[in-house]
Amino acid sequence: MIKRLLILNGIATASIATYHASAYGFSAMFEWTDRYLPVTVPNYDQIGSLAYYILLGMRLLNSFGIPAFIIIAGFFLTVATQGPNSELKWSVVLGRIKILLIPFFLWTTIRLGLIRQIPDSIDDLFRPYYFLVLLFQFYLLAPFIVPFGKERWRLLLVVTALIQVGAEALFVAQSLGFEQTQIFQPVMDYLPIWFFPRRILWLAIGIVIGFHKVEFTHWLERNRIIILIGALITGSLVLVEYQFLALLTHQDWLGPSFRGITSRIFGVLLIGCFLGFNIVRIPLSNQLYGLSDKT
Repeated sequence: MIKRLLILNGIATASIATYHASAYGFSAMFEWTDRYLPVTVPNYDQIGSLAYYILLGMRLLNSFGIPAFIIIAGFFLTVATQGPNSELKWSVVLGRIKILLIPFFLWTTIRLGLIRQIPDSIDDLFRPYYFLVLLFQFYLLAPFIVPFGKERWRLLLVVTALIQVGAEALFVAQSLGFEQTQIFQPVMDYLPIWFFPRRILWLAIGIVIGFHKVEFTHWLERNRIIILIGALITGSLVLVEYQFLALLTHQDWLGPSFRGITSRIFGVLLIGCFLGFNIVRIPLSNQLYGLSDKT
């Protein structure tokens, strides 16, 4: 299980690079069009082209990377627990946070120096490297959450699922243009992308897997065909959903950050397939394992 997760971590690393690269492809397609065509920008004439669908597919189908990272982080938190009560010592948590603080401060300083701009808010400071900020919060929450993953794991999954689904539903509604209401906007101000409620379920899943490896592995093996079918169905619907919602909301472009619902479900099912078909050898496994080790 551990080696399989580390290979998944390597795949997720590569998928995140592709995920962000596709966003720059959209910038070139819509925002920089006047550099190579006599048009004003933003220009959406290339929506519906082959290049557009390739970039959109790369963007939506590679959205499993962040959930995979967080699930793996949750799993390895259980490896660090000690004692019959599955206690996670604060020394372990603070040690991991210290390691992550170095790249966060380094790259934040470099970025601010390059753009020569002082952040206007905490969101401006945290958003560019929000994944590290998420990990800071998860590690601080871990000593309180980890014990539930062993004895009361069903309750942990239900509670975290309700929190994350609620937060993500608000984000999807905002992306579709429903944010201009008296109640909605104040709530969204407290749910930025770097705030833990929008990703907390992935951490809980990783913790539960860590404490119940045998049961979880057997469950995946029994249901892997169903999970595979679900991944194929949702994977084939991600482009359809995106285009349908763009048409429904009369928007030319929903933006590179909008992922909808099916891509989120697809990402989880894809991770389930990877772990369920654990006897299937992955090409370049050693290289992916090595890449994972460097993350």
